Amino acid sequence: MTAVSLLGLLVGSLYSSWTAIARSTHSGKEAAANVQRERVALREVAESLGAAVLVADGEDRYQLMGGSLHGQSRLSLVQHLPGDRPGRNRQFFRRVTFSVEPSADGSEWQLVRRETPVIRALENPPPAPRVLARRVRHFSLEYLADTGRWQADWKTPDLLPRRARIRIGLGAGAETRVREVTLRAIGFAHGGTPPKRVVNAKQFEESGFPAEELKRHVFVIDKSGSMRRRDVGDQRMTVAKQALLNTLAGMEEDQEFYILFFNNSTDAMPVPQMLNATPGNVAAIKAWIESQEPRGGTRPSSALVQAFEQEPDVIWLLSDGEFSSRVHNLAADLNANRAVRINTLGFGNKWYFGSRSLRQLAEEHGGAFTLVTP
Repeated sequence: MTAVSLLGLLVGSLYSSWTAIARSTHSGKEAAANVQRERVALREVAESLGAAVLVADGEDRYQLMGGSLHGQSRLSLVQHLPGDRPGRNRQFFRRVTFSVEPSADGSEWQLVRRETPVIRALENPPPAPRVLARRVRHFSLEYLADTGRWQADWKTPDLLPRRARIRIGLGAGAETRVREVTLRAIGFAHGGTPPKRVVNAKQFEESGFPAEELKRHVFVIDKSGSMRRRDVGDQRMTVAKQALLNTLAGMEEDQEFYILFFNNSTDAMPVPQMLNATPGNVAAIKAWIESQEPRGGTRPSSALVQAFEQEPDVIWLLSDGEFSSRVHNLAADLNANRAVRINTLGFGNKWYFGSRSLRQLAEEHGGAFTLVTP
């Protein structure tokens, strides 16, 4: 009996020890996992703060705002990303928000990141939030002002803090992980003139180029290789050609049109002068428009020269590229008295404002820029 009792005590002791070890191991693994999650969350917040900018785009300004929600810090900023495609002066911006919010079942607090474009078509819904960390116990931000003092809120217009301190703690316990980051930008990133109109590609195909009551119209259309991209539902080129055809069909018969496609060279409409926008003339030119295929580079200079030779009232320039200063100087020389309006249209994605060159050309020549989005 005594032996049986001793054996029972031994087994019980071993079981208790094993259970304690298992619990300790589980707790250790969970703690290690929380440390890794804290590092990942800190890095993501720090990277966004390090790329924060103040954006001035015409009359619109987007600044960094720091406050609190549910007793935890909340941060909203505009993050600049370098262009991910070749091209000059490409600017990518996104609004980024970090906040601590309850989970769907209300059982825990989560650190959530939201991203939305600075400029987007109203029809495009914002993307879903992304959970960076679960079981958030503590999330706080402090901002270093020019006075040298750290403060919990940042609501200073037209100014970014010099540094930010991020603190996060996950799971049980009292420890928190801390990281400081320097904000690189000290002034505004000027985006240029904002789009006067933002449309999605489907709308653009159906409604065509924005209405103008002027009489003589020249359409200058980019057919470089990048117009093969299908980031707007169909090929950019297909969208542009359909929009052009619908525009011509909607013009008054006493209005006149001429069309030039360009890549490394220029392909002009196979008639020497403008045509009236009669149904017969539009039908006669349709096959030539549809035959245009995207390939080659982006050299608009010759097309611009030929466009001005037609003595238009307005030039419609559609492209997805950036142009050199030579193109801007050429347009300034050709339109020295600003008698011709230049309206521009560009393709953009949800983070990309559209071609800086196109926006500047429209601003410099009394026109408007339209951004075509997916």
